[in-house]
Amino acid sequence: MKKIFPIRLLILFFLISGYGFSQSAGTTKMSPFAKRWYLGINLGPDFYYGDLRTKSFLPNKNVSLAGSLFLQYHFDDIFGLRIQLLPGGLNGSKMVEKEGKTIEESFTGIFIEANVNGTVNFFNLFSPGKPERRFFIYGTVGVGYSGWYSKLLNKVYNYDSLSTDNPLKNFHSSLVLPVGVGAIFKISEKIQANVEWTWRSYLSDQLDNTIGGYKFDMVDYLAVGISLRVGGKGKHQKENLNVLDYRYPVYPVTYQQPEPVRTPQAEPPVPVQQSYAQEDYDYVVQIFAFDKHNYSAEWIRKRYKIGREVRREQEGTLSRYLVGNYRDIQSAKALRDEMLQKGIHDAFIVAYKDGVRHHTVIAE
Repeated sequence: MKKIFPIRLLILFFLISGYGFSQSAGTTKMSPFAKRWYLGINLGPDFYYGDLRTKSFLPNKNVSLAGSLFLQYHFDDIFGLRIQLLPGGLNGSKMVEKEGKTIEESFTGIFIEANVNGTVNFFNLFSPGKPERRFFIYGTVGVGYSGWYSKLLNKVYNYDSLSTDNPLKNFHSSLVLPVGVGAIFKISEKIQANVEWTWRSYLSDQLDNTIGGYKFDMVDYLAVGISLRVGGKGKHQKENLNVLDYRYPVYPVTYQQPEPVRTPQAEPPVPVQQSYAQEDYDYVVQIFAFDKHNYSAEWIRKRYKIGREVRREQEGTLSRYLVGNYRDIQSAKALRDEMLQKGIHDAFIVAYKDGVRHHTVIAE
């Protein structure tokens, strides 16, 4: 038991270190979590550790019921902040030898705790965030303050002590250091389920109303719950080609077969009438566009294994990602088909004139 508290402090240290390292690395990956609020409830058993702890996990011995209400904000797809209100019960019991007899020392009580926690999404920390990902593992560390009332159940009062034993002395409070791990499953864009185990170290030995060999009493909490998104938009804001590109004219392109090679005896070549699509344009392939999310061009290139430079074009809050730059439409069409084969189904061709986006090309 005495070794548990240093181990939990070690876990707390590594979680905080991971938090600081990731911030200094300048991570810019985003996901459907980013800039969103979730309101949720949890329910589950809490497990007491202290001077009156039995070795077995038994109801009414050291296991009680607790519930929590929380509000969480996700800064991005990795880091979040959670405010939590946690009330619950306390129970503890231990068989001890006194004056040659084996007796049960036990206590009961209730507590209410308010805390603030930082959360770190490990899945998105160690691998790129994916909009389609639905299951996540996370860690949490924080600080809280708890107040509780507890009393011994088998205390024997002497006649002389009745007048001086004030029940108000059974009220105590202290700081709490929660650290834990959990899992999230996204049921839908607005609803997610979660399970979480937290170790809660009290900076007090009064939780069980007994001063003994353990300097810090503890309560572990196994919570299962559900949360509802209360702010933010629903999905990744990919560019809708039928809406966002209405600001540019769209022209069909007619591909012209190259002229056959003529011998000196052949008739002089007949001039070919130039179509609009054969004017002096540069053709590029647009692969993605996002309205709210901030990806780097290099991250897009690595994520989709694109073996060429990816450029980013910004217009207001809209970020476009482009590849290639050709003077002929056939080369641009071949590159677009290559992107489609990589699973980038929104790839299409855009014509630029003098470095300015001119029109979207409909190419079969």
